[in-house]
Amino acid sequence: VIWDDGRRLHIPGEIGPGDEFQKDIYIVAPENPGRYILQYDLVHEKVTWFSTAGVMPLGVDVDVGRVIDKSITGRTYIIISNGNGISGSAVKFKDYLKVY
Repeated sequence: VIWDDGRRLHIPGEIGPGDEFQKDIYIVAPENPGRYILQYDLVHEKVTWFSTAGVMPLGVDVDVGRVIDKSITGRTYIIISNGNGISGSAVKFKDYLKVY
């Protein structure tokens, strides 16, 4: 289960080792400019949060400016592999993780 701005998004079905799941998550920027950190964590329902079990939540730094030109913003992809998150430019490491 993933949180999106306080709402839980359920992962459909089971995701086995080596499998991938992609979900678009839309976030509204805060009113005040500044640096924010979005954290993503997974939960094994009624058992534990992954972070409680020692898996570091994925943190994504977001800079909110006074004026944002939406035409230059891109999509951010987050890939969870063995409980670890990869996002942005780190997506290139996806193949490395499969080999590792």
